[in-house]
Amino acid sequence: MHMPGGTQLLIIALIILVLFGGRKIPELAKGLGSGIKNFKNALNNDEDETTKVAEAKTLEQGGQTMTQITNFGDYRVVKGVKVPFNIIQNVGFELNIKMSDVKINEGVSDADFK
Repeated sequence: MHMPGGTQLLIIALIILVLFGGRKIPELAKGLGSGIKNFKNALNNDEDETTKVAEAKTLEQGGQTMTQITNFGDYRVVKGVKVPFNIIQNVGFELNIKMSDVKINEGVSDADFK
């Protein structure tokens, strides 16, 4: 399939002008630009693919089994790493862990790994 030529683009522009009027075209362009921006952001920041929402583990203790459910939320980027700042664990009671600050590799140098 080939790209439309100059004459074809001019005809398309005239049809759009007749259908929508001169006043609606900036609104349409703004909406189209916003849609393209949102689409690109969704491709680059697909949180469903890169963050864990919850996990369930079956634990055995004292001859009994129970399911531990952990929910992860309020993800923030710290030094390029997505970190959950809110973790809720249900282990017979609900334990709600909220972090206010996360430090990654502070005080660590390359020499520590040699």
